[in-house]
Amino acid sequence: RLFLFTSLHKHKQQLSEHVPDGLVESLIQQAKSVPFEEQRTFVHQQLCKQLANIAAKIDMCLQQAQDPRPAAIALEQSWQRLHSTQASSSSSAQIAAAGKLISQHKLSDLLQQQLGYSLSVRPSLIKHQEAGQGLFVEGHILPGSLVALFPGLVYHKPVYRRMPGYPRIDVGNPYLTARYDGGVVDSLPWGRGWQADGQTAPHIAGSIVTQRQGWIGRMVTASDGPRKPIPQTTWVTATTAEAAALELLEGRHPLALGHYANHPPAGSQPNAVIASFTFKLDQLHSVAADSISNPAGISSSGSSTATVTESSRQHGSRSSSQSTVAPWLRAYVPNINYSEECSTEHLLTREVSCVGLVAIQALHPGSEVWFSYRLSPALLGRPAWYVPVDPQEENMRWA
Repeated sequence: RLFLFTSLHKHKQQLSEHVPDGLVESLIQQAKSVPFEEQRTFVHQQLCKQLANIAAKIDMCLQQAQDPRPAAIALEQSWQRLHSTQASSSSSAQIAAAGKLISQHKLSDLLQQQLGYSLSVRPSLIKHQEAGQGLFVEGHILPGSLVALFPGLVYHKPVYRRMPGYPRIDVGNPYLTARYDGGVVDSLPWGRGWQADGQTAPHIAGSIVTQRQGWIGRMVTASDGPRKPIPQTTWVTATTAEAAALELLEGRHPLALGHYANHPPAGSQPNAVIASFTFKLDQLHSVAADSISNPAGISSSGSSTATVTESSRQHGSRSSSQSTVAPWLRAYVPNINYSEECSTEHLLTREVSCVGLVAIQALHPGSEVWFSYRLSPALLGRPAWYVPVDPQEENMRWA
């Protein structure tokens, strides 16, 4: 399904939203003949390209608003330290000192103008007392578009025991999302992100470090043992000291709200599907070059060569001395894989796991975003509001 819709999205972008007769049938036949691994690679590349396009749009909005861009600047300066370059440090400092922070709401409005859509959170349209908040579309979204991201700290199996409340990790936390590989995204610390209403830029410490003492200390740290004190944060609800590292990222990200999307009510169908993808900054940039110089994300040659054009260098902080690297991109990827030692250098060099929502139909202003939660049939006491979208698919998923 993801292969079909991301393929359709790519073609609709290239064809200015006009879909010629027979294209859909052609894509269906292609999907039947393309091996699963090739389909997964294609989906991964398309989602990375879309994410890079979104990141470029957000960064452009902030620069045009003369926002100090604290997270992006900190990552650029960290990159310069890693590579011993000082070419653009002065210009970065000037940009960081210029202007005032714009609010998340203002950034969302600006992104809608640039991208064509954004998101908002407000009371759900679902007629159930436990429906709570819902995720709504502002603007128009094409099928196959990356609609939203699930932000937060990502835990993989080796560190499950470090999750707050383990083993009852779901108690008091409705914002846990599972990846296909067993990874779990905890979006509770992120919440609605950083509103930045009347606030000043937070101090980006650059690192969250655990002190270790010898091999005994390392063994204790690796287990569900003593934890560090939780530091003071500006906007993150730090359930652990490690979650505080999310402040190294751009908390005003308008699309980092996937955890507010609801399961469809009885008689309704999802309009989005969940998608997992994984990348490092260099991998993201290798498919992002077109997004930097061509906001539509489409290359005239169809290639994904990592090249920053002259127009992208004119954005001030995008260092021409490092023409094939855009470290500021990482500020707009709202996830960090759990680590007891997290720094801006960590973000720039490590792989990160992500989860997003992809539209499977055209979404219009005011549409509430729904996706199937696919709760396990073996789960005792499934919520009263939960009605399986496809019971057969759920049984296969959890078999």
